[in-house]
Amino acid sequence: MTLENHVAAVRDRFSPLSDGEKEEIAEQVRLMARNVYDQIFSQAKEAGKDHRFSHEAALLRIAAIALTGDEFPDDDLAKQIQMENAPFNINVSNEALIAFQEYLIWTIFDRFFQMEILVEYFSSYRSHIFTRSSTQDNPDGFVYFMLYSGKFGWQKFIEKHC
Repeated sequence: MTLENHVAAVRDRFSPLSDGEKEEIAEQVRLMARNVYDQIFSQAKEAGKDHRFSHEAALLRIAAIALTGDEFPDDDLAKQIQMENAPFNINVSNEALIAFQEYLIWTIFDRFFQMEILVEYFSSYRSHIFTRSSTQDNPDGFVYFMLYSGKFGWQKFIEKHC
């Protein structure tokens, strides 16, 4: 099953709930993300990993839990999740984690997320991609793939809101 199928299943599972119940789940997603992040980041650091690896491992685990219900997805699904996390991996910070939490809520509900946090984060990400494109062999192709190809949920958010 693809990540897209998993996300559709999660949305279907929550669709019959009231707005109040969905808002409560959105808060639970934020809390789960913070707790899992702290745990996985700490475990990775204790194992001698650097900040970037620890951050990426924590985001991968959070997304796997929130979007698939499986802490340890198979390799193909893990690769899909990793690409869905890409914008949040460039910035190893609390800001990236908070934006990622809101992105997961947007992915699951398309509501109940803090729009200003995501717009600010993705605007910064867009600037980063345009700056980075100048070092690429095919700058236009790089920008297209990283921002406008529509392959990932975050690209759809950027297209719609940024």
